[in-house]
Amino acid sequence: MLNNIHIANSQVGAVNTGDYVRIDAAITMMRGSDAEEAGTIIRALAEGVANTRGLDPKHKEELVDLIDALSDEIVKRRKPSVVRSLFRSLKENVQDIAALSGIAEALGAALEKILG
Repeated sequence: MLNNIHIANSQVGAVNTGDYVRIDAAITMMRGSDAEEAGTIIRALAEGVANTRGLDPKHKEELVDLIDALSDEIVKRRKPSVVRSLFRSLKENVQDIAALSGIAEALGAALEKILG
């Protein structure tokens, strides 16, 4: 079902696979494009959210929604103001999660490369 994102077996029931399927498809679409680096980092971020234990389910759902919307915007419209706004919200939501904050920083740098 997922070609790019790997979710630990113990976490499979705790995630909305439909959201992950859309994120996974967007990552595939980023391959071979100027957004490939962003896609690789989005994969790491999505996996991190899915596999981080102790994360409140509502918070996890919000993060997945933001990753889904951001990846969709990157592959479809790529409006800089929308991408940056979604990214800022995502970054604010992971700033206190050590396993995810560094990945978000890397994503910000990759996004700036493609947005110019």
